[in-house]
Amino acid sequence: MKFSFAFVVFIVYGFIGSTIMGQCFSIPVADSSFEQGTLGYKEDFLPGSWYPDDGIEISADYAFSGDSSAHSTAGGAYQLVEVSPNTTYYLSCYVKNGLDDPFLHFLINQQKYDLKLSSNDWTLVSQSFNSGDDTLAYISFYSSDAYFDLFRLTCEPLLATDEQANQKKPFLVFPSISSDKFTIKTQRNCSVQILNLQGIVIEHLVLKEGTYSFGDHLPSATYLIKIIVNKQVWIDKIVKL
Repeated sequence: MKFSFAFVVFIVYGFIGSTIMGQCFSIPVADSSFEQGTLGYKEDFLPGSWYPDDGIEISADYAFSGDSSAHSTAGGAYQLVEVSPNTTYYLSCYVKNGLDDPFLHFLINQQKYDLKLSSNDWTLVSQSFNSGDDTLAYISFYSSDAYFDLFRLTCEPLLATDEQANQKKPFLVFPSISSDKFTIKTQRNCSVQILNLQGIVIEHLVLKEGTYSFGDHLPSATYLIKIIVNKQVWIDKIVKL
């Protein structure tokens, strides 16, 4: 992993997050539960995907949320996320099989944070950090043989009793980045709002269970996808090229 390359990307794409300065809200982590089943290519290092760093695979052996998780074997994965400058965030996820793992850690903006677990069952871990002057944050995870699932970036620390975290997300939005259209596959009736980064609703969809295409007419930009199912709210992010 070459940090110099990562932080060059920080400078080049720093303007993307400028529209969210001065406001703290939860930031969608792309493919937070690894349901897309693939990792990005390092040559395409942009916000909107996890990228592999040595030993890492998408696994169906264990899952806390959805049907899969990331299995880190003497390696990990990283991605860029858009943040507001000078804001404190909490990076959280669930980890399994990392109790005696000396290599278990987050790496956030070049800062290493060792993670300590109390059991080998799914355990919520969380680490705070401040974005400083940056509008993009570099987040990553590593271990010798642990599983990671359900990553979130929030303004407040999460609790393991978070009811939404313990429920399987009833939809899938893919791909995260596209120059054409996007697809949402939902197992429940839902309301879908497409918002720009100023929080303005661009489009509102009411969907029944099934598979739908959307977004082919959207201008190039980053959008938030707000999905409401029985009064529960999930937030995803897409990038239209």
